Amino acid sequence: MSTNTNKPRLVIVGGGYLGSDLAKSLEAEMDVTLIERATHFTHAPAMIRAIVDPKLLDLALIPYNQLLKRGKVVQGEAVSVDGTGVALADGRRAADRGRLHRARDRIVKPRTRQIGCRRH
Repeated sequence: MSTNTNKPRLVIVGGGYLGSDLAKSLEAEMDVTLIERATHFTHAPAMIRAIVDPKLLDLALIPYNQLLKRGKVVQGEAVSVDGTGVALADGRRAADRGRLHRARDRIVKPRTRQIGCRRH
């Protein structure tokens, strides 16, 4: 987990496809925190196949605590976002300074570059 305060900080609320991909792609260059209420990422197409082939279940459910190598995953439900951080339902706060990002936002502007959604 990253604790390097020299790196720009990024908080991502929501660990769906976009949030997870963004966190993984930026964790090497930023101090990334991913906030997600679920314990596992659910890969929907693989879940459909796992109904027929149960051996695929491990590929369809990915534990969030194994998602990032350097970043931090906080399990919790975000209830509010302000200019200084994210308040969680249990009273904790994440990133009391730094850049905030909700996974459904289209564009984030960190200090050094602009990041947009990937088009596949």
